[in-house]
Amino acid sequence: MLQSILLFLFQFAAHCGLIYFLFHFSLTGLFLVTLFYFLFAAIGSSAFFHRLLSHKSYVAPSWFFIFGMICGTLGGIGSGLTWVSIHRLHHLYTDQPNDPHSPKHRGFFYVQFLSMFAQPKLKNVTDIARNKIVIFFHIYYWPIHIFYLSILFVFFQEYIVEMYLAPAALNWLFSGLVNNIAHTFGYVVRNSNNMRKNNIYIGILSMGEGWHNHHHNEPNDYRFGHRKWEFDPAARCIELFCK
Repeated sequence: MLQSILLFLFQFAAHCGLIYFLFHFSLTGLFLVTLFYFLFAAIGSSAFFHRLLSHKSYVAPSWFFIFGMICGTLGGIGSGLTWVSIHRLHHLYTDQPNDPHSPKHRGFFYVQFLSMFAQPKLKNVTDIARNKIVIFFHIYYWPIHIFYLSILFVFFQEYIVEMYLAPAALNWLFSGLVNNIAHTFGYVVRNSNNMRKNNIYIGILSMGEGWHNHHHNEPNDYRFGHRKWEFDPAARCIELFCK
């Protein structure tokens, strides 16, 4: 419960930071928000929490494993352990009442803003719970945030919003939109009788997560975008650093 309250307070501050950035827009700020959103979303959430920890779709060298854990942790969507547990429930009960990410059963608002607070089932993450690095980042989730914020306060105080809060808010918002929009609007390649769609706009905004029909058809494939024009920077990073 305490972790959920802290995560809610952090994301509330992050969303306020995003609003502040929109009213104090600058090209430098836009560059920093884009860069850190890429690190938090493409590397942390997509390539690491999702494709590696959740689905084990590739093998990462040690340095990339640690870097991915840092980016995923600072991305503000919860620890890797809890995020993976909730996401695996999504695949286990896809579009069923027990699916924490189902807009059909939970509604738009819940999926967008509250599904990350779903009660994790730690019995479905016993494999990654044996990894000491994953456990370290789970136990010290908030001290790591405080340490990063301290570094920003000392060296980059004027860019705390752009290098931390706004990108974390975007990571949360676009993660929710993947489950809301890509389960409702888009095109299908296979299994057209299900609700998982490929959505071009969400694919771009979420750093490749929006190719949802591809992903649910082949969840253990590190490539979510299968066609050349399907924007998937997370897959390109995996190919560059891990293949």
